[in-house]
Amino acid sequence: MENSRGHLILERDGATGRIVFSNIARRNAGTDSMWRDVAPALDSLAGDPDIRVILIEGDGGRDFMSGADIAEFNSRLSQADAVRTVERSALQAYRAVWDCAKPTVAVIRGYCLGGGLALASCCDLRIASETARFGIPAVKLGVGYPGDSMAKIRSLVGPAFMKEILLTGRQFSASEALRIGLVNTVVPDGDLAAEARSVAAAIAAAAPLTVRAIKLIDRDLDRSSADWNTERWDESIAACFASEDFVEGCKAFAERRAPQFKGS
Repeated sequence: MENSRGHLILERDGATGRIVFSNIARRNAGTDSMWRDVAPALDSLAGDPDIRVILIEGDGGRDFMSGADIAEFNSRLSQADAVRTVERSALQAYRAVWDCAKPTVAVIRGYCLGGGLALASCCDLRIASETARFGIPAVKLGVGYPGDSMAKIRSLVGPAFMKEILLTGRQFSASEALRIGLVNTVVPDGDLAAEARSVAAAIAAAAPLTVRAIKLIDRDLDRSSADWNTERWDESIAACFASEDFVEGCKAFAERRAPQFKGS
């Protein structure tokens, strides 16, 4: 998944998988090839039975993602066609994150702009450093912003703040992002890696079948109630109660110890 302009780095560390956007010279701006590599990377990690949580972050310890790599557009014959091509690839990447069977956590430092913010909004959780900066400068570039991405951000911050983010195109701080509900946690820059490890460890220690049921139901709740598959909800919940993990959880609670869940 390596490219001279930008690439993804795929890592495994125990129960934690990691996808790192690496395009340091461009503040980890997303290229077409990087976007196209997201779904295969997620499939690789989600299909690994040892992986229980996936962290998504930017390379170099400086920025999450500064948006699309505009330089890539200028290198193509038709700028408008190039933008549409990259947009399609990016949308597929966002949907892959949103539909991922394993929990995803965006670990955000520095710039989280444009496509970076769209990507982060598709993750299950977002952790930011105090100096992180957020924004969607679509109105300053004259590009259309995808409805799918608007819907995800709207679901997090509500219609009023979504329109402020999009209509002004301004950058806003991590403290503002926390206040409006865009991120879950803000920590000092030096504590971000430790906080990410702590959150990942908590999710990895959780009962996998319960996590799977939560993810499944949450994705349905994002749709119209007419499209809810409540039969599938019931099946996923019943699987939890019928599992060995449920027995282990109750036993561990009674014995006042940490449960050892196996996902069965």
